[in-house]
Amino acid sequence: MASLERTAYPRFPRTMTLKDLQTSFTPTPEEITWARDFARSADRRLALLVQLKCFQYLNYFCAVEQIPTEVIDHLAACLAMPSPSRITYPQAHRSLYHHHEAIRKLLGVTPYLGIEARREATQIALTASQVVDTRTDVINILIEGLIERGYELPSFSTLVTIAEQVHEAAQQELHIRIAQRLTAKQREWLDQLLVGELPARQTLYNQIKRSAKKVSRKHLDMLLAQLRWLESLPDCDALLEGVPVTKLKHMADAAAVLDAGELKDFRPAKRHAMVLSLIRQMRIRARDDIAEMFIRRISVIHESAREELQVIQSRQREMSEELVATLDQVLEILAEKLDDATTGQRVRELLAPHGDLERLQQDCAAIRVWSGGNHLALLWKPFSSHRAAMFRMATELRFEAVTQDQRLIRALGIVLANENRKAEWIADDLDLGFVSERWRKLIRRSHGLGNPTNRRMLEVCVFSHLSGDLRSGDVCIDRSEAFADYRKQLLPWEECQALLPTYCERVGLPASADGLVDALKQLLGDTASQVDKNFPELQGDVSIGPNGEPSLRRVTAREVPASAVAPLQ
Repeated sequence: MASLERTAYPRFPRTMTLKDLQTSFTPTPEEITWARDFARSADRRLALLVQLKCFQYLNYFCAVEQIPTEVIDHLAACLAMPSPSRITYPQAHRSLYHHHEAIRKLLGVTPYLGIEARREATQIALTASQVVDTRTDVINILIEGLIERGYELPSFSTLVTIAEQVHEAAQQELHIRIAQRLTAKQREWLDQLLVGELPARQTLYNQIKRSAKKVSRKHLDMLLAQLRWLESLPDCDALLEGVPVTKLKHMADAAAVLDAGELKDFRPAKRHAMVLSLIRQMRIRARDDIAEMFIRRISVIHESAREELQVIQSRQREMSEELVATLDQVLEILAEKLDDATTGQRVRELLAPHGDLERLQQDCAAIRVWSGGNHLALLWKPFSSHRAAMFRMATELRFEAVTQDQRLIRALGIVLANENRKAEWIADDLDLGFVSERWRKLIRRSHGLGNPTNRRMLEVCVFSHLSGDLRSGDVCIDRSEAFADYRKQLLPWEECQALLPTYCERVGLPASADGLVDALKQLLGDTASQVDKNFPELQGDVSIGPNGEPSLRRVTAREVPASAVAPLQ
């Protein structure tokens, strides 16, 4: 049975704060007038208002003994009368029921009675059970649906009974629908998964439940082998077509915690549906785990290159100091103001004492190359040790571009096609519009120098961009979950248009574009008129700056209402 605390069934909070009282239990002037017209005595008016505000908060009439004393004290203060701490009704008197009927009439609420109310509640629960998985979710949707239709909420046990009956019937119908798609051979194969094989005495079902462990080469090999084995099993996507993803995940999670012996106790239709859902979910999880390993490996490769760059730069600080000292000696020679021939000779002897400038040129070139923060040129070395694993992961996963830009995916195809090439430069001339200028300088060279594309740097570049686009969502993985194409999770535009009128009616917006624009213009105009009307009275609270922008000044309350301080007395 679903727990009351885990549902949205309305109930009073354990601690009633002043903000709760002010927001939810303060009567409007119209409600106070209505109570005075209906009830003659002050205590009956208070009881009626207490019942009204509690119903507005709960959407059902609770027992008088369950009403918090803070609510009664607050409403008594709003009526400027002493608080009785609790409200009472005479025994065997119909005043309580008269109050209930008056409140239902005022709010336009229909009591939950009769076959029609039960039929509507069952239909709401049935529609919810087609999508959500747990009884708690069905109960929450049922509560919202009854309130939207103007019904008074029944007892919690009534909602639980409806949700359990409808949910169980919907689950059985789903299992039977999946079972009807199975052939006799497929049923036999699914049952065979639960049979232990000697001498290992392990079932294939246990092998299906294996999941990825921490990132390592050994575990990567195991994960890739597991995915290939799962892919070799009969395709279950066609058998599960049309079943909501939430229900598939729920059945897979339930199957994952059961062993083969426990599954055998289920009805065949339910058992087969759970095993098929588990196979599908484990395939998806394996792809997600491989993608996570792919991203983490790329991060490790870039971090290694950055660390190597820092080491190089630390070594070059000494080289830079030596070059600065040499430059200082050149300046000293120039400061002596000798003739040009003598000055040039002494500078040459200083810079190239043995007549060779190659070492000095190499030092200067190295400082120019590594003085910035560009670590891309150092990526190949750490990448080469992971290259085989990266290609294996890229081959197993099916990358797809979410946007119309297909250049990265085409570049990946070229990289995979040249996996076994040994030459550093290849003839493929691809569009590098998706890379930065730093990458372009490392990958491309002039056609006059031979093949234009550096194969090694292209591999590192493409895999790096794949990792980044996977994290940003610009690239997705087919039949994945964490890296799925988000567009496939959106409602088709035709379904959105069909649901638009109901949605607009629910939120109070016009259903047409012109109507929405007119409504917004009207709202803006009414708000501006109201501000202009109230501005003379509130001009002390607002100041207009030289640029015409208004700003509010911090003010204190001019009058504290009695209802705000009554609970503190």
